[in-house]
Amino acid sequence: MKRRLARLAITVFGTMAMGSGPALAQTTVPGVNLTTYDIGPNLRVNVFNPVNSPWGTQKPVLLFIPGGGNLVADPEQVRPFCEYYAQFGFITVSTSYRVVPPYPRPAGFDPNDPQFGVWPAQLEDVRKVVWTLRQFAPQIQANANRIAAIGASAGGTLAAHLGLVDVKDPTGVYSSKVQRVVSMSGPWDFKDVLEKFRLSLMFGLPNPYPDTNSLGIVMMMFGGTPETLAANTNPSLDQAWAASPQSLIASNAGSMAKTLLLHGTQDTLVPSFQATKACQAINNVSAGKCTVLLYNIGHTVTLDYLNPLNQFLAQWMAEP
Repeated sequence: MKRRLARLAITVFGTMAMGSGPALAQTTVPGVNLTTYDIGPNLRVNVFNPVNSPWGTQKPVLLFIPGGGNLVADPEQVRPFCEYYAQFGFITVSTSYRVVPPYPRPAGFDPNDPQFGVWPAQLEDVRKVVWTLRQFAPQIQANANRIAAIGASAGGTLAAHLGLVDVKDPTGVYSSKVQRVVSMSGPWDFKDVLEKFRLSLMFGLPNPYPDTNSLGIVMMMFGGTPETLAANTNPSLDQAWAASPQSLIASNAGSMAKTLLLHGTQDTLVPSFQATKACQAINNVSAGKCTVLLYNIGHTVTLDYLNPLNQFLAQWMAEP
């Protein structure tokens, strides 16, 4: 187990360069069954289901959403989390989702390839995962009213959306909204990235986003170029804001899921002020709804995150 947990201490953004990991085996840690479901184009869901659970046939669900700048979504990235928490009786789930098409488009690129999708394809996919978990909750012995979304980097943004806004499935029966959110190094405001780069380009002001990959990722998601930013003609500013969880806080924080933000103060890709600003905005609307914890690390997932995550989940399980 220690060896598996050590895999958590990785650079979240760095996993983009790793490519897709090996297919999950159909056996995992003792006492936990693993089943893989394909529920849509490039939408693979791995369910780690404990045989014995203190919650019997009403097992709470932890949905782990991998990061990768919306350019990679490899469920293997979060497998150590899934294996760890399944041993305590949680149903744990890892998921892929459609990723943003590469730009510039490589030779032979197929725009109809089902693994790609422009935003909000990524959000649509994780919502579908929650709908499906609720639909089949009796079959997997899950509690449809106790689902937490836990995401790293881009996965943290997707988890935030799942805790903020309730979207019904096409039948109008199943909800996409989860009861708890954990965002680890997750971006909350895409528009701010574009605006700060624009001010830096136009006026030479210091840029609080020192890693230029920040701009590249947001441009990949919403379009535009550094030139359109400098000219203040970027067509995607409104879209970037609408896609930002920060834009949804004022109207949804009162009913949103309790949220834990874990972030590194040395993060240059997604600086920690994104987390502190979001948490403050949430608590301004609904005091005590958000907790932010900062660590002297970069854009990483660290073993230190396990302690606050364990406490957050334990408090949730203690509630009626």
